[in-house]
Amino acid sequence: MTTTPLTKLQALLTWPSAWPSAWLAAWPVAWPVDSQHTARRNALVASTALAQLRHERLEVERFLDQQALRRTSAGSEHAARA
Repeated sequence: MTTTPLTKLQALLTWPSAWPSAWLAAWPVAWPVDSQHTARRNALVASTALAQLRHERLEVERFLDQQALRRTSAGSEHAARA
């Protein structure tokens, strides 16, 4: 079984007698992994939020286009009757 730096760090943190020195030794190895996971999670959350905003904006644009089309066709029918 292969262990990642993060699991090694967790194992070292549960071993009280070696905590200070072991944690300091393992932290530089585990930090980039934790940092990359956090950055990836943040990017996924931001991407989802942007996709939702884009969808809402397109829905509003579609609605406004339909309203403008209805006004235009209603105005041309009114002008034809006059």
